[in-house]
Amino acid sequence: MIKAPWTPDQVKNLQDYQNNGRFHPFTGTNSKGQKVDLIPTEAGWIAEENGPIVQDWCHDFMSDKCWK
Repeated sequence: MIKAPWTPDQVKNLQDYQNNGRFHPFTGTNSKGQKVDLIPTEAGWIAEENGPIVQDWCHDFMSDKCWK
């Protein structure tokens, strides 16, 4: 497990992981109460654009593309 902050490359890898479809993405609830896939940022995961950080960690393998 690694905690934010993450580098821009790690953020890209995390977004690729979220979009890959082979694994269950990290999910959360947005301000409207809808279940959504979390969005990685350098500061951590958010549930919607410009929203607060809702999670500050990820699994190591998600950030370095070894899941590919």
